[in-house]
Amino acid sequence: MDSPSLEVNEINVITLNCWGLKFISTLRNERLTEIGQAIGSASPTPHIVGLQECWTQEDYKSIRKETKHILPYGKFYHSGIFGGGLAILSKWPIEESSMFRYPLNGRPTAFFRGDWFVGKGVAGARIRYGQGPKDIVELHAPYETEPNDSYICHRTAQAWEIAKLMRGAAERGHLVLGLGDFNMIPLSLAHRLISTHSPARDVWMILHPDCSIGAAIDEVEKARRRPIPTAEFNLSENGATCDSVLNTWRWNKGEQKRLGPNRPEIEIPGDTPDPRAKRLDYIFANTCFDENNPSAGGWIVKDARVGMLQRHSKYQCSLSDHFSVEATLVHTKYASPTEQTIKNKSAVSNGVYLQTAPSESHLLSAHTQLKSSSSPPYLPISTYDEIIAMIHTYRLRERRQRRLRLGHFVASVFISIGCFIAVWWSPRNFVAFILMLLSSLGLGAGVIDGLIGGLFVGSEIRALKEFEWEISNARAAANGEPLDLAEEGIQDCPRSSPPLTDLERLLAIEIRLMMEKEAEAEEIREREERKKREESEMERARMEAESRSMMEWRLRVEMEYRHGNTIGGNIDPVNIDYASRERCPQAGNGRPGQGESDVWQEGGKTRYQEMARDKNPVSCRREENRRLGSADFSSIENSQEAGEESRGWGRGKESALKRPETEEQRKKRLRDNERRRLKYQRIRERENKRNIEWRQRDKSRKAKLKLGEEQQEAEIMEEDNLLVRVISGSKRFRKDEANNRFQQKTKERRKAQTKMEEEEDNNEDESEEERRGYWQEEEDDE
Repeated sequence: MDSPSLEVNEINVITLNCWGLKFISTLRNERLTEIGQAIGSASPTPHIVGLQECWTQEDYKSIRKETKHILPYGKFYHSGIFGGGLAILSKWPIEESSMFRYPLNGRPTAFFRGDWFVGKGVAGARIRYGQGPKDIVELHAPYETEPNDSYICHRTAQAWEIAKLMRGAAERGHLVLGLGDFNMIPLSLAHRLISTHSPARDVWMILHPDCSIGAAIDEVEKARRRPIPTAEFNLSENGATCDSVLNTWRWNKGEQKRLGPNRPEIEIPGDTPDPRAKRLDYIFANTCFDENNPSAGGWIVKDARVGMLQRHSKYQCSLSDHFSVEATLVHTKYASPTEQTIKNKSAVSNGVYLQTAPSESHLLSAHTQLKSSSSPPYLPISTYDEIIAMIHTYRLRERRQRRLRLGHFVASVFISIGCFIAVWWSPRNFVAFILMLLSSLGLGAGVIDGLIGGLFVGSEIRALKEFEWEISNARAAANGEPLDLAEEGIQDCPRSSPPLTDLERLLAIEIRLMMEKEAEAEEIREREERKKREESEMERARMEAESRSMMEWRLRVEMEYRHGNTIGGNIDPVNIDYASRERCPQAGNGRPGQGESDVWQEGGKTRYQEMARDKNPVSCRREENRRLGSADFSSIENSQEAGEESRGWGRGKESALKRPETEEQRKKRLRDNERRRLKYQRIRERENKRNIEWRQRDKSRKAKLKLGEEQQEAEIMEEDNLLVRVISGSKRFRKDEANNRFQQKTKERRKAQTKMEEEEDNNEDESEEERRGYWQEEEDDE
């Protein structure tokens, strides 16, 4: 065993949650004995060990027995009704110890959580590792239960108290270690409070700043869009200590039954996906670096790792439901990196300078860690506002709980008195017994609620006020405002207006946060609307351009088709859509135009095929030019073709000598085109209207026919029933009368059917006459 007089330049620290709940944890004695053996044979040899959930003296003594040769000093902490489950083992003597209980530590009614009964708090110890006045380690080992929204205010207050304890120890110039099962994820609100408001830093994040901030299935980690890590990656990079696939206590019951003595060992590959693993155990440490005396140096993190991965030698189970966190701190002298060191940083990382690389990399790491410890201990202002709003909300809930509990107490007293009075007039003994039992139980529950509401809740509200004052003071310091030292009810200076109540402060904070969110949402909305307007304008411009080009093309095809140029000889067989067919009456009527000889339907569209191409002299000359391949003759013939195609068949020479079009002719041509367009539009509208009327008429006719058929069937069935009744011998009807009635009904049905057919024929004749008149008008216009 080393003497405290020797100089210590390296400290190895271990923290482990032992999962030693009495009567609940499986194989508790066997596992904790194995944990003691693992600590005693650990490499490197540990100097300070913090244990959580070590609830019994028996388990603590079994661990001490296995580790006494390397850790001769220890302390088991007693707190609360059932104990806190905290223990500290040390290589060096423990000068002082304390058990700090949280001011806000749950409620007695929440017995299923157990925070109030076990006296949750921070176990503190002052350990002297040297003879210097500041050769002291101040150890703080908290233990937290799983966070819950109902206790989020208590959890935040507890993290604040831990940060204050470590900050006070660091101000005395001591090395501060905060280790234990904090049950928080990295960069959570509690983690940020401890890291910011205390000089201690998370040793794992110092070496792995890009580690995960939760399990892969958590929303905060999903937002980072990273792949699901493997079990080996979680151990080496993310520092996962809980819910790992490598821990047998996280397996299902069927897999756990495969473990045991004399059974084959089950190995989990390192590349197994591990989406649920997360880091809940931490070691926080400060550097003890004094900027006024930089030559004294400080403590830096040399290594951090996840330990206690081995299984029980006999039962093949993991030693605990958590893995341990182990860290090595080394003391180094501070020296600013030289210019040559900075230039050689890349060479050192690449291994070019083999002899000097370790010392220079160590110098850079030490410089970074020592300088990073002097960052300003303030969080964003919005974080403090969030904590204050949370305190106000929780305090309002506690006041409402106090009123309800006191009301329950008063009601239970009156109910108990009423039951006692009713006992005197009870006719039966068992009724009296029931009344006495109910009154006793009700009065007992009411008294407990009255004590909690009158005493405990009051102390909790006062602790919340203290916590609120400290957070408000920190917010003022972070915002550069003067510190408000006026306590509630005692004012140092007069104020122009009375102080705000808790509800008014809460409303003001909520309104400010709401206004900020609305402003952000309005800005995002305006940006999206501006983007949509730009996109719609671009789309509208594109559609207009396409529409203009399409209209020009259709008009050109239509005009050329009407003059017998398009299908006559200029282009190959043409496909004209429905709109062009409407504009061309002769095509819509099914009569082929100039140069075409066949019209047929395919796929719902009218298609035209040139059958008289070889009859067109222009087409014949074009085919002859292609066959001869004469450029000069082709150009001459092309000019002739252009003249002939402008007028029709065989008029190319006259159009070639035609004079250029004058302005009046051009205007007249445009007016004629506009007149034709309007006329075609009116024709198309009339055609659509008539089509709608024809469809409605057909629909009504089919409905009448269907109704008539149904009525006819009903009447036939009625007459058949009547005949059956007559034939079967009914005395109310005679057979001849029934036959006459049946014949009369049949004649009336035939007459109505004939009349309906005549009306349908007349309607069809009228429709045919309208169609003929319509197409006759079109031919007259042409």
